[in-house]
Amino acid sequence: MTRLRTLRSRRQIASLLRKAGPEGIVLGPCLAHSSGMEVFDARMGDKRLELIRHLRPEAAMLCRGQFDVLEEATKRLGDGTERVTKVAWLHTASGILVTEIPKAPDLPLQIEAGGDERAVALAAAGRWLNSYAAPSAVSDTFGGGYWIRQRSDAAKAVSDFEDRARLEILIETMRKARRQARRRMVTRARCHGDFRPSRLWHEKSVVWAGGLRPDGWGAVLRDVARFLVDLALTAPHFCSASDKIMGLHDLDIASLLGELTLVDQCEIDELLTYFLAVEYSGRLLVAKPQDALLRAVIDQSIR
Repeated sequence: MTRLRTLRSRRQIASLLRKAGPEGIVLGPCLAHSSGMEVFDARMGDKRLELIRHLRPEAAMLCRGQFDVLEEATKRLGDGTERVTKVAWLHTASGILVTEIPKAPDLPLQIEAGGDERAVALAAAGRWLNSYAAPSAVSDTFGGGYWIRQRSDAAKAVSDFEDRARLEILIETMRKARRQARRRMVTRARCHGDFRPSRLWHEKSVVWAGGLRPDGWGAVLRDVARFLVDLALTAPHFCSASDKIMGLHDLDIASLLGELTLVDQCEIDELLTYFLAVEYSGRLLVAKPQDALLRAVIDQSIR
């Protein structure tokens, strides 16, 4: 059913491009799809593009919101060392946004290279988030109860005994971090909203980000946790258990957070594990039975 829907969607998009799109855009394969979004590869001459089609009833609003975020960031960041992807085409009524992929290496390739290249790539990611979020950053009271309640309620519906046990440990990790937080303060800002290695490109000290979300306001460490969990699942750093923080190499964390000066070390020490547990538990709640790597990483993180 999903494959048929994607084929139908490709025909609809190709037809729209012929009628109303910029000349020369060639639609490529579907890269990702969900109930709310489809992502396609595309080309225009020697330029690589990413075409996002929102599918929800509010698709036009989501598409316009994403465009507005990119436009604001383009004006604010300009052509400095931290940038965002450029908009190539917008068709609000169809929920379609096309952005240009930079002619720079994907950040995951640099991370997978290991060594100094990995550290430099992670530092570039932290630097981008710091530059993007810092102007809107505010210090706010940390409650922490929402995610504990949300995850606890969701865990009750999980039928798999082992997954429910994992969730209970992660929820207890959140409770423990909340209890031990002395300052109870958290840095909130306009963040990326979908901050992952796959959304970044880096070359010669310049780093680009794509896929910014209009609903990206929130705790900066939540964006950090999303990035780190993706890192653990796609490019783990192999090391002894003593060098790990919730399944993550402490050198990776230091490289990423070394450039994130808008969040102080006290907040990182007190609340990073909380948000890592939020992210791990959220992914486990939607995991498929065959997602063995996610479960293995979680098991390692909760030892």
